[in-house]
Amino acid sequence: MVNFTRSPSGIRNSALFFGVDRIVYVEGTGADQNFWKNVFDVFYSGPLRFHFKSLGSRSAVLPYADGIAKGSITNIVAIVDSDYEGLRFSRFNIPNLIYSYGYSFENDLLTPKQAIKLISQLSGDAGIRKYKNLLQRLGKAATELSALSVLDFVAQFNDQYLLEKNGKTCKLHIKNNSMEVICSNSIKAAKKSLITRGVKINGRPTKLIRDQITKNPKHRWIYGHLWQATFTKCVSDELRKKWSVTINPDGLVHLAINNVLASNGKVFTHQQISEYKKQISYIR
Repeated sequence: MVNFTRSPSGIRNSALFFGVDRIVYVEGTGADQNFWKNVFDVFYSGPLRFHFKSLGSRSAVLPYADGIAKGSITNIVAIVDSDYEGLRFSRFNIPNLIYSYGYSFENDLLTPKQAIKLISQLSGDAGIRKYKNLLQRLGKAATELSALSVLDFVAQFNDQYLLEKNGKTCKLHIKNNSMEVICSNSIKAAKKSLITRGVKINGRPTKLIRDQITKNPKHRWIYGHLWQATFTKCVSDELRKKWSVTINPDGLVHLAINNVLASNGKVFTHQQISEYKKQISYIR
């Protein structure tokens, strides 16, 4: 675990330099930071003032989270991605320690409701029937990728890796304008790879995890960058094909983050809203 660059007392008093009550340390980049700032703006109604600071890697945030959990650090908030640990361990309601609802902020942000909102904004067309194909394609993608996520979880549980995490698409090919978003051969190849390495992919433990990962919303436990790449690909394909509108993936994510605040959180599922409200209510 990374050592603190400041003493606990220094960390506790760091908010004074920004004229706020709490520093919020966020895992990830500026996009993560802006997302969580908007979540707080929507769901926090208390008197505290916050300054958000993204720290990049998970390992940079964990020492703060650990200090909060142990009670050795106060006056800060730490936000970390759940990753697969959200499936393996029960979350305790620890004040000032917040987890993403899904695997990471991308899963929380890029929901079917968000897809409809983005298409409506960028196309100027509010006809819900015109979104049917997009929602079906996103649903199919979530089903395919959640099946791969089950295998990836089983691999990691056996101290191995299945999905290549260095690239945003995990070296998977995302098809253009096709209802089969991820080639079905990818799932077959993944199963064969694990069996070859002696990993048991059947049995009760795998079934329990499959039941968790593949239940709705199915995009919840997909590797975050992979879901973002798939979501933005599906939305941009639809915009280009039906309305001749082009926008890059980062532009879609930026607009989606703004929609969190603009919609007052209505782009989230009811489960997400309940989870955010509960966690944020514990901030002291």
